[in-house]
Amino acid sequence: MHSLLGNAQLLVLAPALLVAAIHDLRTRTIRNRLVLSIAIAGLTTQVVTGGWQGLATGVSAAALGFLCLLPLYLTKGMAGGDVKLMTATGTWLTVPLVLAATGTALVVGALVAGFHLLMRRPDTAIAYAPAIALGTFGALWWQ
Repeated sequence: MHSLLGNAQLLVLAPALLVAAIHDLRTRTIRNRLVLSIAIAGLTTQVVTGGWQGLATGVSAAALGFLCLLPLYLTKGMAGGDVKLMTATGTWLTVPLVLAATGTALVVGALVAGFHLLMRRPDTAIAYAPAIALGTFGALWWQ
């Protein structure tokens, strides 16, 4: 990975995901402005670090992140903001990294959902941005 992209992931993406996670925990929403900012910054960073190839990488990873979570949205297992956040996060990643981030986020989200069921709170909306943040941090760390 280009070191500028790695530094930007730590300095821009990580704090943005933390903001999204905290806001989602408090309000059960993810702000569209934040998601759009993450996506624009991710694609810009991809272009700066990799030119047209970087742009293609960011768009491909974003599309894959979107497609991975879309079925959960369509079956009402997840809100649209969560899908948009994973899509925006994908702009910062590669295809293998977005698969790892999404897979880890799904595992974390499933554990949280299971905990909600054990606590007999099945009607409580689950904040999924923390799972996306943890999945992404895990994928970046593993890399």
